[in-house]
Amino acid sequence: MGLFDDLLNRRKEEQEAKSSNRLPPGQSLTSKFPVLTYGPNPRFDLKTWDLRFFGEVKAKPGASHEGEVGTLAAEAYQVWNELYWERNPDKAITNASPAFQDALRTQAGTLDFGKREEALDAVAALIQSPPETKTVTNDDPLRWTYEQMLSLPTVKITTDIHCVTRWSKFDTSWEGIRFRDFVETFLDLDPAVKYVIAHCDYGYTTNLPFDVMMDDDVLITYTYAGVPLEPDHGAPVRTLVPKRYFWKSAKFLRALEFSKVDKPGFWEKAGYHNDGDPFKEERYGGRRGFF
Repeated sequence: MGLFDDLLNRRKEEQEAKSSNRLPPGQSLTSKFPVLTYGPNPRFDLKTWDLRFFGEVKAKPGASHEGEVGTLAAEAYQVWNELYWERNPDKAITNASPAFQDALRTQAGTLDFGKREEALDAVAALIQSPPETKTVTNDDPLRWTYEQMLSLPTVKITTDIHCVTRWSKFDTSWEGIRFRDFVETFLDLDPAVKYVIAHCDYGYTTNLPFDVMMDDDVLITYTYAGVPLEPDHGAPVRTLVPKRYFWKSAKFLRALEFSKVDKPGFWEKAGYHNDGDPFKEERYGGRRGFF
């Protein structure tokens, strides 16, 4: 009866969402977070990782940044993701620096975790309540290390997301850097810029109009549901563009390009719609590429 009741409740919720125009046409609700990635998840080293901004853009004259960050924050995010790569959670912990191990032992009372979930909880607690902080600076707003990025002001939003493969998930919670705030604070754009192209690991790209990216719910994000992004969902950093199908929220982000001309990305060239508005059901374009 439990499974049947769940199905009935989901159908009822779907009907209510459709009646209120909250659920886009052709979509079905899910309580899970399906994983859809073309190819393997990239493994990364946050000591050398960076996020770049290029194209028709310069740093604003005199723009710089100074902010606070947990002394071990970047390493904690690294260990969080290593826990998904290593079969044995203790190996990910023992590979961390002595300073990180000491801080984790103080916080959790142990370094011996029987299950990955226990280790993840301990690392998340260390991120949320860092024992020490430090000041970091950046005088080059076109390039950000992971630690510098973590020191930027963030916002939290709760929003619905919609995948082109016909699932929708309501009330997802994210934290990250509002794209519009970042642009207005640090960047000097050519007035002719009309598009933003996200560049990701493995050469993946996706494109969006600049005015869509400037909506107040568009983020450069590294936190989902109160904890760091995991590899399956785009770690270490992704974009979040809720008003478009979810392939437009680029996983494994490495750079953002500002362009005067449109540059369709991987799925757009393969036949997906160039705009991808779920409420207009813009799933596919005029041609279907290799699909």
